[in-house]
Amino acid sequence: MESIFTFHQANFVGRLETTFLAEVYAIEERVVQSAQQTPYLRIMLTQDDGDTIMVALAIGKFYHVANKLYKVGQVYCFPRGMFEIRPRNPVFQSWSSYPYDLLFRNDSGENKSPKISRRPPVENDVNSVVSSRHQICRTSLNADTDNNWRRRRCA
Repeated sequence: MESIFTFHQANFVGRLETTFLAEVYAIEERVVQSAQQTPYLRIMLTQDDGDTIMVALAIGKFYHVANKLYKVGQVYCFPRGMFEIRPRNPVFQSWSSYPYDLLFRNDSGENKSPKISRRPPVENDVNSVVSSRHQICRTSLNADTDNNWRRRRCA
């Protein structure tokens, strides 16, 4: 069974080779000021209902994908290899609770992050929330193919 990644485990630099679940807590659209203005998104992710935040940066071609794909308050299953972990630049103000940021990889535009639910259940144990959501991620990526989609949507 694949291990479940939680943000406090982000203590290395390199490609993140583990699938994980997170809620999109907030999204900020910014512009890099240089000779050519480049838009980017700061997507604040949480695994514990906002107590801690990990910032994911979408720059370049993934900016447009992320801008359309991710919505605040939704929980997503992020596939392995989608992010590069890098040290957070202390010069820039960040919402991050950790000394690392996630950077969407340039080739991650082909990946889709399936939406899991509106909000995770409120629980004290982050691992149990992530673990229960991870099972959903692995078993029902095509949830709209069953006949319960209306009932889930209204819940």
